[in-house]
Amino acid sequence: MVDYKSNPNTYSYLAFDIHPMSSPSRFEGVKLAVAMIDQNGETREWTNVSRKKLLLIIRKLSPKYVGTDNPTEVLNPKESISSFCSRLPDTTDFVHVNLTEHGNATPLIDLLYNNNIIKQKKKINPEETALYLIKLMEQGIGMVLEPFENETFIEIGRPRRRGKGGWSQSRYERQGEEIVYRASNNLQEILNRNNLKFDLMIKETKYGAKQAKFHLFDSKENILSNIKVSSLYPAKIKIWSPRKSVVTYRSIKKRKKEIFDNIYSNHKRLIIGIDPGITTGIAIVNLQGKILSIYSRKNLSKGDFVANLGKFGSPVAICADVSPPPQFVSKIAATYNAQIFSPKSQLSQFDKRELVRKWVPTQKMNSHERDALSAVINTYNRFDPLFVKIDKKDFTFSEKELAKTLIIRGLSISDSCTAIEILRKPKHHKEEFVKEQTENHESIIGRLYNLLGDFAHSEETISNIRAHTSNLELIIQNQKNQLKKLKKKISNSDDKLTLNLLKSEIIEEKENRIKHLTTRFQKELTTNKKLIERIRDLEWLLWSTLDDDNYPIKVLPRFSKEAIYRLEREMNIHHDDILLIVDPTGGSHQTAYQLAKTKFKMIFVENKKLPDEAVDILLDKGIPIVSSKDYIVKRVNQYAIISEKELTKALINFDKEFRQMKDKRRSRKINLAIKNYHYDREKQLIGDTVNYDNYEISEDEERAPVD
Repeated sequence: MVDYKSNPNTYSYLAFDIHPMSSPSRFEGVKLAVAMIDQNGETREWTNVSRKKLLLIIRKLSPKYVGTDNPTEVLNPKESISSFCSRLPDTTDFVHVNLTEHGNATPLIDLLYNNNIIKQKKKINPEETALYLIKLMEQGIGMVLEPFENETFIEIGRPRRRGKGGWSQSRYERQGEEIVYRASNNLQEILNRNNLKFDLMIKETKYGAKQAKFHLFDSKENILSNIKVSSLYPAKIKIWSPRKSVVTYRSIKKRKKEIFDNIYSNHKRLIIGIDPGITTGIAIVNLQGKILSIYSRKNLSKGDFVANLGKFGSPVAICADVSPPPQFVSKIAATYNAQIFSPKSQLSQFDKRELVRKWVPTQKMNSHERDALSAVINTYNRFDPLFVKIDKKDFTFSEKELAKTLIIRGLSISDSCTAIEILRKPKHHKEEFVKEQTENHESIIGRLYNLLGDFAHSEETISNIRAHTSNLELIIQNQKNQLKKLKKKISNSDDKLTLNLLKSEIIEEKENRIKHLTTRFQKELTTNKKLIERIRDLEWLLWSTLDDDNYPIKVLPRFSKEAIYRLEREMNIHHDDILLIVDPTGGSHQTAYQLAKTKFKMIFVENKKLPDEAVDILLDKGIPIVSSKDYIVKRVNQYAIISEKELTKALINFDKEFRQMKDKRRSRKINLAIKNYHYDREKQLIGDTVNYDNYEISEDEERAPVD
């Protein structure tokens, strides 16, 4: 046994390790070695403990941290970490001791050796492992697993029974509604008395309420310490914290960050609109005014919102369509340290529809999404003139993003530009300048220094959210390791029944999980590659246009309605654009009418010719059409360019051909008229009479062949 003596601790620690040849899947269950160090530094050990007894010890002693080197070794089959953590006291944290910040599990022997806890790398027994795990946790090593969101839902419903004897259906429902209404009022008084922030969704009726749901922005532990559920009797009370879709983790010991470390972040700055309720509407817009996402979801928790927002960027402004903003909006803003904006006067439904219609005239959305987007538009229009001035400055994209963020935080344009110039200085000059100016709180650097502290907090939050995605790689690796172990056991087993059961129930499940995660990972890689290729094409197009006085050409792969709609959506077609049609076959006259809605400066056709019917429609609209074979047109994927000289040459040649075509049509009409006159004159001489007053050539006569 290891000789272990500990000084008094701020917290109590408990750790366990599984005995060899022990598993939760066995009939006798798992056997564990358990050790605990309390706040007085006293050590307690248990050598052969079942899972049930382990949980009883934890509930009785309530240690602050429970550590292990492998959280899955104590889980029952098909049990998740969230389910196991729900059995622990609310004040106890579950720690994966040898898990790193990047989501990789370090071998325990290496971890002990590198931290000078053991002098030789040798095999250790479970009792020693439990004590060593406590030593590591005392040094601040390990990751606290967080399977639940830091928020709580309280649902109040009607009781199942109310006294003895028979009740009529109407009296029973009326009595239940009165009970729910009284309980919700009592709970509101308790929450307000304890300064607990919440959102309330209640279904009121004539006699009371059918259901009341409270959304509190605090942990279940803190909520239960201020609320006695018995005071709400006889209403039916349900209290829970929502589970995270992916278990996240945080370090026991956090490091402080330098204030200027994350000021230029890779995360995009966002303006978020939120319309909370039973169904919550979300609108996400970047600082360039581009809509990134609009969606709505029922019973949306704060954690789900934060997890979904991580792939878009970091919010600097949270907007609501009502004043004062709801608590859910305030809590989201506090999480990211973002500014809250709400209209000074209530927006009518007509005003909201008009605001949305000007931005997205064709997109369909429900009332929750429209309210969220109108809140964003109302806020963006307030800063749009200032953003336009920032875009004209000689700043990089990251510097423009930061300048706009400073404006949203309350700085003027001149102060924001001064801040950018200060941040361009070398680090040692910057620190000397900060030291000289911090005493003067009215200076720009004093305010900037405080704002940078806020940004560091926001960027740390986003970094933690992005770190959640690394858990997927850890899950895939763990699943692969488990699959290898299972395959090895199957290969060494002679029992065909065991082989079939394991293969059908375990291996198939793990393979499907790995396949799902791998497919998802490949899709993300494919999307990233496409975006990178598109960026490179745009860079080529931009530099080619700037250097050689070239004109950009938008490429239409096929002459079809679907291709035109896709081009309009992705490339934003405008009048006087130049178009290149790669495959002109297959389109109808309706396709030509759709294309003719835009007044193109020139249309080039590659490979084959456009249908005659389509050519006539486009020429009638005054759109020139030429073949690209006769001119130098450089094309890369979806983009192409043509020099000013070649474009002028194409326009001149088209004018000549167009005039020649008009002359041919005019001479053809004259020849038809002469021929028809000769024919009718011969008939008149024979005896027929024809009146040529107001004579016009009919369509049939125009189509008659000319000898």
